Amino acid sequence: MNEFLEQFLVESRELVEQATDDLLALEERPDDGERLDSVFRAFHTLKGAAGIMDFEAMARALHAAE
Repeated sequence: MNEFLEQFLVESRELVEQATDDLLALEERPDDGERLDSVFRAFHTLKGAAGIMDFEAMARALHAAE
């Protein structure tokens, strides 16, 4: 596996984990603006990384999620 794909996989797992934690926390406290911002940043960063890797469908899905 090439090093860029490996790095993408590592970073994307971390971003998905962060977004998941934040979304679960938002279920308990939907008014938590910091958590909402964190979810947005995770999706935005992951969208950019998917675009760099030419994972177009993933980038489109994340754009819709934003």
